[in-house]
Amino acid sequence: MGVYGVNRADLRILCNVNMYNKIVSLDQVSTNDKFGNMATVHNGEIDGIDGIKLVKTQHVEENQNDSGIYDGTTLTDTQFLIVYLPGFKRGIRKAVTLEDVKKPLYGMEYLVATTRRCWKAIYDTSTQGMVGWVYNITK
Repeated sequence: MGVYGVNRADLRILCNVNMYNKIVSLDQVSTNDKFGNMATVHNGEIDGIDGIKLVKTQHVEENQNDSGIYDGTTLTDTQFLIVYLPGFKRGIRKAVTLEDVKKPLYGMEYLVATTRRCWKAIYDTSTQGMVGWVYNITK
């Protein structure tokens, strides 16, 4: 990650539930003598590792092969991502639209709001990556 990995407060670890459970059960974070009063033995959860906050998400795939790719056959490994937060901005691809949806069978009307948003890198990522990818971790 080069220069983007210097300030740990700007980084987040994105992990799936399987990877989060592996991190919580690590010996280095589970006992009071190694991790202090933030140890998982106290409350069963962990906020972060080495100053980097953890974010659980369903959008990080957990069934991978050794190369970090989902091939539909080998599903023995998992992964996590380290992301530089200030390097991304949230944009609007489609503005909010409101629609009236009628359900005459039930005698009801719904007001439905839809929008499309996206995340976009704001720096040139061809020379320095803003995302670190750690894979080939046994589930």
